[in-house]
Amino acid sequence: MIIVIRTGSVCRVIPPVEVHRSGDKVQWLNRTGQTITVFVRAGIFDAAPTVLNVEANNSGIAVVVKDAPLGLFPYSIYCYATDNNAIGSSDPEIIIEA
Repeated sequence: MIIVIRTGSVCRVIPPVEVHRSGDKVQWLNRTGQTITVFVRAGIFDAAPTVLNVEANNSGIAVVVKDAPLGLFPYSIYCYATDNNAIGSSDPEIIIEA
């Protein structure tokens, strides 16, 4: 599970990198106090780009598609509490393995 928290004027993603396989559920838990929006490129969770709004103190789930490409994929989470993108060590990343 990926947790998004607010620390002062910054939203953070914990952990910043997660490894998943085809068919895995990816869950984001929002602990920022306001809505977050998760943006993931096309081909990971759907043929189209994924835009997932997660309300405060709730979670959102997406399932990795069967034919998702393998590799490392940066994605972004917009944090309404800070009016900026959440960060990990850098932008958060999803790794898709076989």
